[in-house]
Amino acid sequence: MQDVTRAAETRVQAFTVIAPRSYSIGEPAFAFMMSQLKGDRPPLLRLAAANGLGQASLTEGQLRKLTSIVAGAGPLELPALLPAFENSPYSDVGQALLAALEKNKSLVSLTPAALAKAVQKCPDHVRRAPTSLPSA
Repeated sequence: MQDVTRAAETRVQAFTVIAPRSYSIGEPAFAFMMSQLKGDRPPLLRLAAANGLGQASLTEGQLRKLTSIVAGAGPLELPALLPAFENSPYSDVGQALLAALEKNKSLVSLTPAALAKAVQKCPDHVRRAPTSLPSA
């Protein structure tokens, strides 16, 4: 994963294998994976990066940064990114996620159940926040 001489596809696949088994993700790896979500990257690479980040144990700061990607994620990546937020108890992250989703044009690619699951561990005021998102 850290070997910058390897192809991006190889590094993303390595991250996807390692991330679910890791307690934390270092900033260089996180930054690399975020860069692979840009619109100019091949669709399957974006999907693999989204899957990897969706399975990773991210810090509060990393989740906040990921919400900026969520706001513009396409229908391919968006459902894969949402699981990253499922275990987050942070009120500010939940609010940022909901705000990002409200801006996203690909929101129709998500089920109401997936939306509810993404904020399930957030405080009640976040889970019940008035929003234009479809309810579960």
